[in-house]
Amino acid sequence: MNNRKGRNMATGKASKTPAFVINSNETNRPGLWGEMLNRSVACTGGKLKFGQLLEKLVRGSRLFLYVNRVGVVAEGIVTSEWNGRSNEPPLVWKKKEWKEWAEYTVGVEWRKKANEKQAVSIDELQSIGYRLFCKTLMPVASDVANKISARLKVGRV
Repeated sequence: MNNRKGRNMATGKASKTPAFVINSNETNRPGLWGEMLNRSVACTGGKLKFGQLLEKLVRGSRLFLYVNRVGVVAEGIVTSEWNGRSNEPPLVWKKKEWKEWAEYTVGVEWRKKANEKQAVSIDELQSIGYRLFCKTLMPVASDVANKISARLKVGRV
């Protein structure tokens, strides 16, 4: 098992850089994925437990951005880890939309960006072995990550 810094807890040796898919929360906040790309971040929101999910992401983690009912629209590399706090003021959400919720972010260099028409579709994701999810952050096997990356078309966002 690995700790949050990407080291094997039994041996202390560095483990292979993980890959993840983060859900853009398009269902609850339409357009949030575009803001993440524009601001070079990935974010979660809500109770602290959603911020704590970001502890899995370490510098160098490979990250794919998933949009509900569309597919994967971006691939990037995590550049800064979660600082353990919420953003005040929020970077992505508007304060009036946020009310009692909190926003949590990590920095991401989005290296591949696609629009909705160029995304790796849900059907494509299933055909290459990725099981769809409705969770906020999910690990993805490196072979599947490579297949997603190969199919991601770069274009104007």
